[in-house]
Formats: sequence, structure tokens, C-alpha cells
Amino acid sequence: DPLLLVRGDSGFAKPEIYEQCEQRGVHYVIKLKNNARLIDQAQHQVQYTNGTDYTKTEQQYFKIHYQANSWDRPRTVAMKATRKGGYFLFSEFQFVVTDFADLSPQTIFQLYQKRGNMENFIKEMKTGFFADKTDSHSFLANKARLALSFIAYNIIHLMKQLTFP
Repeated sequence: DPLLLVRGDSGFAKPEIYEQCEQRGVHYVIKLKNNARLIDQAQHQVQYTNGTDYTKTEQQYFKIHYQANSWDRPRTVAMKATRKGGYFLFSEFQFVVTDFADLSPQTIFQLYQKRGNMENFIKEMKTGFFADKTDSHSFLANKARLALSFIAYNIIHLMKQLTFP
């Protein structure tokens, strides 16, 4: 059984998407927009000790069962609190909803952050290889141009992997 994974930013944070993934046996890690309830729960999780070095950036990870008003049931939400060096009590929060209930919150965020790598590849395809240039009236011509862009992109990446350490 191949592992299928849906990664999405907060634009995909919709109960219909979670439900479709769950019905089809597809795993998901989808970022949630910050809201007062999540921030309140995260703030109660963050811990500071006498040994905390406030000059250094610190990240803390947590996992909770959370149910938004629009959800039919609670789901696993991973939280990341980042306190930047030089700040004493102010943290920035990120939240990811997932069906990976058994994974650590750090691992859940690692899975989510790979979505950013894909965004970079897509941006590179569009800007460096003109993959967004589909201005022909012919579908076939646009398909051929896009195929050439993909071939060029893959040749360059293969060359980088084979020649650079």
C-alpha cells in the first residue's frame, strides 16, 4: 500500500478536505490559520524554566486533540511555538491539523515543511524554465512547451546531483 500524503497551506484547511482524505485512507498535514482558541491552548503549553536562555531563539512543540466549530469531531493538531532571541515572553505560533496521531509534533512539522520545498521547485519551474508560459491557443502547443520545460528542468537537476557534492 503506497503512502499518500496531502500537504496544504491554510487555504486547504476545510473539513471537506480532511473528510475526503480520511475516507480514502490518504494522510494529510494542513496548516491552520491562527485563531484565539488555538493560541490560548498553545500559550498554556509553553514552558519556561530558570535555565531558559532568552538571548537565543527557542522552539517548543506540542500536540493536542482539538475540534473547531466547523468540524464533526476532534482531530490531532500539532503546535509550534517560536520565541525569538531577545524576547522574553512573546512567541509566534503555527498550527497543523493531521491524521498522524502517533507521530511526534516535530515530525509532523517536518512533513509539513516539505510542502515549502515543493513551492520552491514550482517557482523555479515557472521563473527559470518558463513553465507558466502557456499563451498559445492550442492545447497541444502548450502541452509541448510545458513538456520541454520539464525536460530542461530535470536535466539541470540531474546535472546538479551528478556533478555537485
